[in-house]
Amino acid sequence: MSATENPTGGAVGDPAQEIADVVELTDDLAGAVRKAVSSQVSEAAQLIAKGVVDKVLTDPIAEEIRAAAVRDAIAAIDPEPEPEEDPVAKLKYRNLELFVAEFLAPLYRREVIREGSENKIRWCPMWWDHGEAVARLSALWRSFERMRQGDGVEMSVWWIHHADPTMSALMDHEKGPFQYCSVADGHKRRLKALPVTEIPEDLKFPDGYTEDHKPEADPASFTSLFIPTASLQPRRVVIREFL
Repeated sequence: MSATENPTGGAVGDPAQEIADVVELTDDLAGAVRKAVSSQVSEAAQLIAKGVVDKVLTDPIAEEIRAAAVRDAIAAIDPEPEPEEDPVAKLKYRNLELFVAEFLAPLYRREVIREGSENKIRWCPMWWDHGEAVARLSALWRSFERMRQGDGVEMSVWWIHHADPTMSALMDHEKGPFQYCSVADGHKRRLKALPVTEIPEDLKFPDGYTEDHKPEADPASFTSLFIPTASLQPRRVVIREFL
């Protein structure tokens, strides 16, 4: 080997060769350098983040975070029910008195004041002291609140099938609950309750609606022309006979 040559074959002191050696060396170390820098940056970032968290995450804030986590967990297991809408807010008249005083009385006008009018029609200003009147007018009020929200013939149906029959029954001068009352003479409590006799123990009605209690079917009554349904309500079914 010549004194003026290096192991790579280039002349010693050749600037071009030296630059080539540096570039080659940098390519060899590039991966290691990037890994080292990345590791140092990551470590520095962790230290910075820890310092920020330690500074910001005070005991009160940490406690609030824990409390929020507990609330979220409870809500996920047993969510709070949505608040129910106030049913009274949906009513046009919030009670029976307002319905009668502000709607029915001004609208359903009949001659009940003139002398002799009580021979045709009766009305008691103290309608609220008649149990039948309260029950009938309550049903009338409920049907009004439900049907007034319709956008078709509901109110016409209400007048024909609810208001007129109810008011006719109440104001009947011979058979209505106001028959002894009048606007001129005032309120009279002369009507007595209908007499009833206690039902024998073996004939008492069961609790609940009577029609909900189905009689048990008698197997002896089964024929080829009658099959009981699953609910045991009689229903006639015709079966073709085999020849």
